[in-house]
Amino acid sequence: MRLEAHDPDEHSEFLQPWELRINQISPGAFLGTLNAFATPSMLVYEERWSQSTAVRGSTPPGYVMFGTVLGPRRARASWCGAQLGTELVATGGPNSEISVEAPANSHHIVALVSPEILAQGLGADWCDRLCAGRSLAVPGDAGRLFIRRALGAVRRHVGRPELLSRATYVRSLESAILELIITCTRSADVLSPSRRAASRMRTLKTAVEVADVREGRITAYDLSVAAGVSQRTLE
Repeated sequence: MRLEAHDPDEHSEFLQPWELRINQISPGAFLGTLNAFATPSMLVYEERWSQSTAVRGSTPPGYVMFGTVLGPRRARASWCGAQLGTELVATGGPNSEISVEAPANSHHIVALVSPEILAQGLGADWCDRLCAGRSLAVPGDAGRLFIRRALGAVRRHVGRPELLSRATYVRSLESAILELIITCTRSADVLSPSRRAASRMRTLKTAVEVADVREGRITAYDLSVAAGVSQRTLE
């Protein structure tokens, strides 16, 4: 499937089952493109848009989200306060509140997977961790592997719906995408102590910055959402 949108509202419609409001920030004509394939348990897509945007909303019901950005290199997208890249992927459970600040010419790769399938392959604890948090620090090699193979899978199936008409092929494709997410996710456990400490410091810095500027009562949950981690991790 390949779609083109010429205004942010039209692009939001393409992104269902996401519930999003895309607000264009930079001037000029908007062009959004979406390459995607869907199976009974997954939706995987490559997305671009031409103008800088501010996005608010929530992740789709019935899916765990896993993805990151491919570009532009000079200005990374901010996902719930975290700067995404090959060493930091975006995550979120069903119906999770999110905010995104994306520069012009943003390019993303995203996989939406049913929680049941993900828990079977990854384990309930890791699945809960991805659902509770908003981002996950991983080794750069793991992030690049996810980008390369997920992007290749999307482009291989654009305009070729006949491939997805065979049940055995679809099961094999789902297994390959699931294994890719599992490999990337579990690689987080092999981060060096210094990388883990740096990740914790980024989380704490974001929480402190939010506390400094936000008015009124702030809960630990509010700070965890802003920092892109679970409340347990922040505490």
